[in-house]
Amino acid sequence: MDVIKVVRPKTEGHLIAHEYDQNFTRETVAKTAVATAQFAVLGAVANVFEAIDFAASDGSQNAAAIALRSASDTEEKVLVLKNGPAIVRAEELVWPAGATTNQKNAAIAQLRALNIKVDVQ
Repeated sequence: MDVIKVVRPKTEGHLIAHEYDQNFTRETVAKTAVATAQFAVLGAVANVFEAIDFAASDGSQNAAAIALRSASDTEEKVLVLKNGPAIVRAEELVWPAGATTNQKNAAIAQLRALNIKVDVQ
């Protein structure tokens, strides 16, 4: 008998361990014309969100939200976790290639300031 392996897409439950109220913590926001990965840590410039860019100095170097769904480069909006109280699983977060431990820790602290705790168990 052949075995068929099915890979299901991740759900928000893979990332979010606890969330106070979806109507309070989530928001659909404008994004740049670049594809956004599911569970990517995002920065923002003038309320337009994009993957965090640690080399930038325009505001996108600061963690401002987490993308809950992926979005193509043609989509103008993305659903994000923007406010807490919420607890997310660290192992599910998507970081830019080459992100250092210090950069990740700084972004985690910025998420914590938004009442989004990153559980690093």
